[in-house]
Amino acid sequence: MQAIEKYYATLDVATLSETSYRTDDENEIVGQLAHQLDQQWLANKEKGTGIEFLDQLDKELAIPHTYPSIFLKEGRYDVANERFLPNFIEATKETVQRLRFIEQLTHSVPQTAHGIIVGGSMSYGRFYNIRSGNDGSDIDLFYIVEPMFFSENQIDEIFPLSLKFDETERQDFVKRAHKFPSLAKKINYLMMSYKFHLPGFTVSTKFMQFQEFEEEFSSKIQQMLVHDQDIVLPIFDYKQGPYPLHHFTQYNFLHAPYYFPVHETQENDSVITALPSIIVFDGNLYTGDHHNHLMPAYDIEIDRDGSIQKVLTEFYSLLTERAQRERQRYGDTIHVINAQTRKTVLSPQVFEEAIRKFL
Repeated sequence: MQAIEKYYATLDVATLSETSYRTDDENEIVGQLAHQLDQQWLANKEKGTGIEFLDQLDKELAIPHTYPSIFLKEGRYDVANERFLPNFIEATKETVQRLRFIEQLTHSVPQTAHGIIVGGSMSYGRFYNIRSGNDGSDIDLFYIVEPMFFSENQIDEIFPLSLKFDETERQDFVKRAHKFPSLAKKINYLMMSYKFHLPGFTVSTKFMQFQEFEEEFSSKIQQMLVHDQDIVLPIFDYKQGPYPLHHFTQYNFLHAPYYFPVHETQENDSVITALPSIIVFDGNLYTGDHHNHLMPAYDIEIDRDGSIQKVLTEFYSLLTERAQRERQRYGDTIHVINAQTRKTVLSPQVFEEAIRKFL
């Protein structure tokens, strides 16, 4: 790959370790290359040549090549998933596959979808920690939708068969979506999620009406900053099946854990799960489950009137403000990125950028 060759030609490969897994210094090097590729991707996407860039990467990855061992080594240990991060070549191939899918999926979206946000590892881990396999990296998509979204049949526009969505899952999604409005009348602060299983990866979709999105990422945090009282606020997720663990582990800006017990109720063939939305305990803010999907980075694919960007800009501002307040108690050990449940998978460059972003 020309981009890789140009970079590793400057490396003193003789100084690289002979260990099976990358050292901290080697993670720094691989992270820098991942960052360079990501900047190229973003620049090409901005110019409208994103697909051409992905095509070129595919061609270069397909050419047999002997890469320096640093690009074939696995990275640091991912505590949350109990495995090492993928090597650079795997992470690049998997990133390209998912980026191509996102570009095609978001090309045509019904007007009842107010916006789409990409979160999770496909926003903060491209070319670095995207992995393959049975527990490969999901694509996390937030759909901010109008109320009519749930009652209209627009499955072919949202999840086309041309992208290899399973027809059984598509129809099950439609059935659940049509039940959502009646449930929302009975349950406040309700959203819907659905996991689609495609060849090679899972697409984890989350559907929120704008009011719930704005409250979770802006106004309810702002209220907490004003009153500064301890509170545990859930958001309810209408989903396919039960959560596999007994609790959610959320973190504050010191990376101290808070164990939020899983509470679920059966709803016919579905489950409604109380997710941790916003937590303040003993004067410390713990970010919610959805917050961690969009922090320290996110990508807005569609934002019809700019309101989604406005909410997320306010979200980042509120996190920064809260961290500054907590630093008065704890000093410089306070960092917003410590609240990220998967901070161990971030590249050194993304981690350092997150430190600066929230100062």
